[in-house]
Amino acid sequence: MFQVWNVAKITNDYFGVPQLFTGLLLATLAGMVIIGGIKRIGAVAGRLVPFMCGLYIMAGLAVLAINIEQLPGVLALALRSAFSPTEAGGAFLGATAWFALTTGLRRAIFSNEAGQGSSPIAHSAAKTTEPVREGVVAGLEPFIDTCVVCTITALVILITGTWNRPAEGQFNAPVQLLPYETSVTEDGVTSTMLRTRVQSSTSIAALPALPVPDRWLAGNSFFMLAKTSDAQERTGEHVVKVAADLVVADTTGPEYKAGDVIIKWRELDGAGYTLVDNGVHQELVGASLTGHAFDAAIPGLGKWLVTLTCWLFAVSTMISWSYYGEQGVVFLFGQRLVLPYKLLFCALAVVASMPTFIQTDHDLSLLADLGTGLMLFANVPIIVLMAPKAMAAFKDYFARLDRGEMPPHARPALVDVIEGHDTDKP
Repeated sequence: MFQVWNVAKITNDYFGVPQLFTGLLLATLAGMVIIGGIKRIGAVAGRLVPFMCGLYIMAGLAVLAINIEQLPGVLALALRSAFSPTEAGGAFLGATAWFALTTGLRRAIFSNEAGQGSSPIAHSAAKTTEPVREGVVAGLEPFIDTCVVCTITALVILITGTWNRPAEGQFNAPVQLLPYETSVTEDGVTSTMLRTRVQSSTSIAALPALPVPDRWLAGNSFFMLAKTSDAQERTGEHVVKVAADLVVADTTGPEYKAGDVIIKWRELDGAGYTLVDNGVHQELVGASLTGHAFDAAIPGLGKWLVTLTCWLFAVSTMISWSYYGEQGVVFLFGQRLVLPYKLLFCALAVVASMPTFIQTDHDLSLLADLGTGLMLFANVPIIVLMAPKAMAAFKDYFARLDRGEMPPHARPALVDVIEGHDTDKP
């Protein structure tokens, strides 16, 4: 679901493709492999992903090389921000040191899957007489993924100034923030809540022009900045987003007719907001933010390379994670529930692409954190209990390797025995 949401968002931002259509296509591609048994798509993805990963790394290094003089300052900024608050500026709402630390840890754990117990499901299927060898290979994955790919991505976003980018231009219409009271009933108790409604033009003609060839498309989002007297819990700052989405009108209104792309303003929780200015910022999160960063350095690089990379990564990730889940279903319930599980897996991919289900990157993060937390809760105690046995095997393996007891191309007889007697096993 995390992969589908990001791919649907970046594809919509760049090409105006409805997010639901992207979800349906990704679910179909994954379903053809995991339900239909069409392995060719999986094989193609398996061959293309390493190539795309290498191409992505080279493109990222090229962007860093273009801006190499700014690299020391960016590294210093990262160190400072890890231990002290970062003030709001441009499109950045500000952040406390605690928010930066916890967000970084959550995203790192989610990205590299360390401690979640997912990758062992794949590595345990490998044929080897030396499990430590497979463990060493598995240990390379978090390094390449997090220490290389994610670090390059972060540096590109920072070094191009995408994280605190200026406004695209001014909103060419008056904007009013109107507070009102609403009643909320919970557990039989009715209480009053303050909210703020945005009253302004619904015409996209009020938006500033984007750099050619980009343009505002249905499904895009933007925000303006407002101040409040209360510091926000997540950022520690007094700045909030006044956000809006571009949607296709299904009725006729004062400024539009059915079928036109119009502005749909979101409401704000609370009251007492004052616009900072009329500057309009594109709502760029996740993969869209990364694509914009690459485009800021080399126009077109983010639009094409990052979007294509996201599609390939999403398809390959969905195929592999469907396998992980399938093994869990088989272990718990047997083969009879495998097909319903696969259908549910593909259905949730479609659900994730519905803008009404996951509206913001914060909603997406909460969903990802829930899944990650449950997996860590189950798996970390197992890691602690098994650590002494794993380290004993690790030390024994490298001791034998140092003594020359394992020729590099030797084929232990045990492999022949296993392959000869268990040919029906994977």
